[in-house]
Amino acid sequence: MEQIKEEILVKSEKKSQKKKICFVWIITAIVFVATVVFFIVDYSNYKQGQEFGLSFIGGSDGAYWLNENDSYAEQCRDSYNKLNQRTSNLTFNGVTIDMSGVREAEINLRSSFANIMELAGYDRYSSYTIADWFKYTNAAEYFYGYYWSTILPISFFIVFVFSIIFTIFTNNEAKKEIVVYEDSVLCRMNPKKSKQLVFNDISNVSFGTHSLKLVGLGVKFKLSHITNAEDIKSVIIEKKNSSQSKANDVNISSVDELRKYKELLDSGVITQEEFESKKKQLL
Repeated sequence: MEQIKEEILVKSEKKSQKKKICFVWIITAIVFVATVVFFIVDYSNYKQGQEFGLSFIGGSDGAYWLNENDSYAEQCRDSYNKLNQRTSNLTFNGVTIDMSGVREAEINLRSSFANIMELAGYDRYSSYTIADWFKYTNAAEYFYGYYWSTILPISFFIVFVFSIIFTIFTNNEAKKEIVVYEDSVLCRMNPKKSKQLVFNDISNVSFGTHSLKLVGLGVKFKLSHITNAEDIKSVIIEKKNSSQSKANDVNISSVDELRKYKELLDSGVITQEEFESKKKQLL
């Protein structure tokens, strides 16, 4: 429990971390905006290529495998399946039918379509993966199926998680403090948890750049972002030395007094029982 009525000699003074937190979240917002903008641009290009491909496939010079009554998504699915088709050899009653000619036709179809798309300026896919132009039929499918795994969304996710952890850690650190009283030191971890030590229980105090570390009886307490770490250490060391000096003076005084009572015992002024009682009291 904190000793409210005691005089406070010194307490930790914190350096505000609000600017750092704001900076981290500004960076997060910038990465988020960049992620959204590049998604819009990237999907717009993908959509344009998809629409061009469908218009060619369904046009007068196209492959005519589309049904004009189908929805946009169904036309994309049919085109994806057609361009992604890989025909294998067929076996009937133990007889294998060579389908290499069909496979060659499929390869030629993909290659021709890839050339047309490339001539139109849509060259993100090779002939082998040309069907991917029709894999995603809306923005949500494109985002979760492709864009989410690219570098910008991954970077945003990493920065976002870091910002949350940094904010929580910094806010928790802001709740910690050290208060030095006349006869004790209070180490407050948070408003509900604290540890109070007398100076003789403290074994080590050290400070670094805006930080202070205190080691005591069952306590290892580190405080960051403080501006008076050196002052706190000086006060603690001074009070610790003073406390030890007083303890030594008391011990010396007790020994001297005990020696006097021993002389009284030897001279017969007091009894053995009286001496033992006084000895127990002093020690």
